[in-house]
Amino acid sequence: MKYLHPQFWLRMGLLLALGVLVLASLNTLVPATRADLATAKARAEITQWNAKGTRLPLADMVKWRDSLSEGLAHTPDDALLHSQMGLLFGRYAIQAQAVPDVSRDFYSQAYQRFDRALTLRPMSAELALNAAVAAEGSGLAKLDDQAKRNRDLSCRARKYTSPSLALPDRLRALTDGACS
Repeated sequence: MKYLHPQFWLRMGLLLALGVLVLASLNTLVPATRADLATAKARAEITQWNAKGTRLPLADMVKWRDSLSEGLAHTPDDALLHSQMGLLFGRYAIQAQAVPDVSRDFYSQAYQRFDRALTLRPMSAELALNAAVAAEGSGLAKLDDQAKRNRDLSCRARKYTSPSLALPDRLRALTDGACS
């Protein structure tokens, strides 16, 4: 039996390392691709609807919610999908204000989604503000612990909002001493 050259072992080691990298990337790309395919149409429709600012039909809301849920089943740590789900529930909560119990429930679901997205993207001012508004709408902000968290979320949103952007009224109303 002949002695194998070190170059052979080096090539085999590099091929093995390349194979591991390919498998690791496929492990990430396949679920992300499935989630994108499952939610592409819903995300586009949500973006168009959000830009128009029109009322959301219940049938569309259910269809989009199911699509986003399917995407979250593939990629549960996708902050964008959690945020879009929160926006969906938040907008429907606004539409359902004539029925306070239903509105509070939708705000509570929106808060859960924004809170999860905020865990994944902690420096997002938009997510912090959305979570604070959803907590207030759900009635959670009246609880002592949640009131402090709500103030902290608003302070975080104020801190991470670009100085070139005009602050929403909610953030301008915060006193300088409130965010210490």
